[in-house]
Amino acid sequence: MYEKVLEPVIQRFTGERYLPELKVAREDYFRKSGKVHEEEPTFEMRMTSFLEWYMCDRPLWDSGVPPVRLYSEMFGETLSEEDRTILHGLERSIRSLFLMLNRKGERFRVKDLYDQTEYDVLERRTHVGINRNDIFETRILRVGNQAVFSDAMIVHPLEAHKYILGEATKQRASSRETFGKFLFDLAAKRLKCDRFKHVPASQIYSTEIPDA
Repeated sequence: MYEKVLEPVIQRFTGERYLPELKVAREDYFRKSGKVHEEEPTFEMRMTSFLEWYMCDRPLWDSGVPPVRLYSEMFGETLSEEDRTILHGLERSIRSLFLMLNRKGERFRVKDLYDQTEYDVLERRTHVGINRNDIFETRILRVGNQAVFSDAMIVHPLEAHKYILGEATKQRASSRETFGKFLFDLAAKRLKCDRFKHVPASQIYSTEIPDA
């Protein structure tokens, strides 16, 4: 739904002019969230997550705003009303940690564990692997009056829920930026779970991961 609008933004801000910045951003992202290798099953999803973060959240060196905001300022008036609405939804999108409350058909009810806001999300993809009581990282954006999930999604294991809920409660007094650092930490722990399946997830999540 939103990919057709995001694609030209990606093409512009991963082009030759922005390659040095893209390289630094990628290194920074995977240093925080765990370096994933091309042969790993989660590689494509992690790359999608990186691109969404780079396009929607990370301020560019020259403008001080993320690519979607700069693209909107530069080309917003040339877009159709529908595409402009989607672009604005990307600008205001929220990357966070969500608890799946319930599902009725294509309607998902989720709670943002940062501020306890609940969202009704339209999700038509049949392959989305989230179920009631799952905790997962994703991005929610509004397209018109409808909230939708972005393509990137990191689902955390049930065995880690007690740790995650406790830490999320501690984080509520922090800023969104600080909560974002918590998401990076959880993503790194999820990657460790994928690699070390013989180690209990509860142990991996409760262990501090040192900064690189």
